[in-house]
Amino acid sequence: MLKFRKNSVFDSLFLSDIHYLIDKKKTAHNQLFSTLNYFHKRNIFFREIILVGDIIENWYFNASRKIKKRKKKINKLFDLLERIVVNNGRQIYLIGNHDTTSYDLTLPQEISSFLKQRKWQILEIYETASMIVFHGHQGQYGRIRWRITIILLRILYRIPLLWTFLEFIYSRFLDFDKNLSDHAMTGFYDRLSRQQHQGNRVMVLGHTHHFTCIPENRVINTGDWIYSKSLVIREKRSYYGFRVLKAKKKKALLHQEFEYHHNEVL
Repeated sequence: MLKFRKNSVFDSLFLSDIHYLIDKKKTAHNQLFSTLNYFHKRNIFFREIILVGDIIENWYFNASRKIKKRKKKINKLFDLLERIVVNNGRQIYLIGNHDTTSYDLTLPQEISSFLKQRKWQILEIYETASMIVFHGHQGQYGRIRWRITIILLRILYRIPLLWTFLEFIYSRFLDFDKNLSDHAMTGFYDRLSRQQHQGNRVMVLGHTHHFTCIPENRVINTGDWIYSKSLVIREKRSYYGFRVLKAKKKKALLHQEFEYHHNEVL
């Protein structure tokens, strides 16, 4: 079991699916702030922080406009993240499907500039010899399906009432993130493994909002900050998954859900 001793330094912190700037998710986001404050208070640092997609919500509204109006709010999240990364540590921002409404899956210029000014490296996939990290939408959207989705999104922006109705129908009955069976989920991970040439590496992703570890497939899903309120920490070849049970101000109660030790040689 991983213990959060004062003045500790760990290799990696993974967070995904924060969907930041959505006001109705404020409670979960406040718990995220408290968790990051907890790490800071105990002088717990990370050599790299990897944001595994769907961090700044950009589907339900224009995030670029919202950032201009809420500069203080967007700075708050990244201030908290950046003060727990070691000096000259890596800050990786992986693009998720909810981060963009462009046909080529690039971030809006305002968001891209904001991140680059704060020295975040913007990527679609982050790879090392022992792990591959990406958001996971790559297993759901091909090029044609993605373009159709963005066309529909842009149309719905102009009809707010229809957008609200279809969002309810999608969330209740069609949501890919919530309605996959265990069998379909296994197929989804297998497809991604082949598509991204996982090999014997650990595959870390988000997207489905299912916080889980599947040791036999070397798959770790980082969950989200909507329902799971979860994070993953790596130390050398070991990965630890935590769910935040309670967080307030600079205190946090984290429960370890899994521990996975990766053996690179099978």
